[in-house]
Amino acid sequence: MGLLGTEEFYKYVAEIFQYKIVPIAVIGAIFMFVFGGLNIIFSGGDASKIAAGKDIITGTIIGLILILLAQVIIGAIDSNLLDVFASIIKK
Repeated sequence: MGLLGTEEFYKYVAEIFQYKIVPIAVIGAIFMFVFGGLNIIFSGGDASKIAAGKDIITGTIIGLILILLAQVIIGAIDSNLLDVFASIIKK
């Protein structure tokens, strides 16, 4: 059966999607914004390093939008989907 049974696995996945995905993404995005900004600041005028910093920031923005959009899509497809996962967690 492995480390997690089927029910425990579903509870774990549901909890991640319902409560932790967006906060984890936001924290990760903050670090990536800082990293991209530091690349730009310490580029020394090198165009390739400035472009790399801008690409990091652009990728971070796109990633955040995708994660938030995924939450909206899940809610739009079936607004009860996350509630079903929550009921599994409460059992």
